Amino acid sequence: MTDLYVSDSSKRESLTALAAATERDSEHPVARAITAFGQEKVERISTVEEFESIPVHEIRCKIDSI
Repeated sequence: MTDLYVSDSSKRESLTALAAATERDSEHPVARAITAFGQEKVERISTVEEFESIPVHEIRCKIDSI
């Protein structure tokens, strides 16, 4: 991953942090790229709880107890 484009640039950092947090526990190569990108671009990546991966469909988790 080399960049992230968002319609509201003021939310770029928070969206990058959320994406990196949600993908951190995934084993998929794209998820690893998203996590690495987030680690390069933001100061803090949130804590993920109750991570669940549903192969080929989705991931579910709580971020910072939300």
